[in-house]
Amino acid sequence: MELLYAGKTKNVYRLDSGALQLQFKDDVTGTEGVFDPAAKSVLKKIPGAALSSLNLSAYYFKKLNAIDVPTHFISKDEEQATLTVKDTKSFGTNGLDVIVRFRAIGTFEERYNDFVEHGEELDSLTEMVLKDAFEERPPIDGDTMEALHIMSKKDYVYIRQQAQDIAEFIRMDLAKKGLELYDIKFEFGRDTTTNDILLINEISANSMHVYDGNSLINPIQLEKILLK
Repeated sequence: MELLYAGKTKNVYRLDSGALQLQFKDDVTGTEGVFDPAAKSVLKKIPGAALSSLNLSAYYFKKLNAIDVPTHFISKDEEQATLTVKDTKSFGTNGLDVIVRFRAIGTFEERYNDFVEHGEELDSLTEMVLKDAFEERPPIDGDTMEALHIMSKKDYVYIRQQAQDIAEFIRMDLAKKGLELYDIKFEFGRDTTTNDILLINEISANSMHVYDGNSLINPIQLEKILLK
């Protein structure tokens, strides 16, 4: 088993079979003592956070596969807190984040504070950001990605629509539990065998801001509400 990537909340390995394995951690991100999935540094360990992220990711991947949304999900192992997934190639050198925003919070609110108020509705505003070591790159549009040979304009339109549709599906699922999705981050990649574009990485509290009233929900709370 080969370590490919060591991240803040999970490590990624390549298995002997060629598939990938996501090993979740109990680490959560945050700033100034407060949990925040968009933060750039680890806040602390929350025992059980790894298993919660694993179970939430598997929960949503299974739901999406059931409605024919192509994902990289293969199986999960609760004892090891691992997700086995298909091998994929990311867009760009370090991957691409696709963020769907329903309300203005966090870095978006800070960036456009002259134009929006905290929590203002954004109607599924979708941004794509090329990942780098500092996580400070600005959003990039389809024309630029096509010019840089990162993806075609057709693929850009497809991924954008997929992200919006998946975000709406998850938003409605959370609403059934009285929760509100403010924003969510996805990643997409190409299946190295079929070249199909798949939803990859994870779908957990590490990748979305979910509120119960005015309270931001952490990974443990979100799993308990959705799965128990």
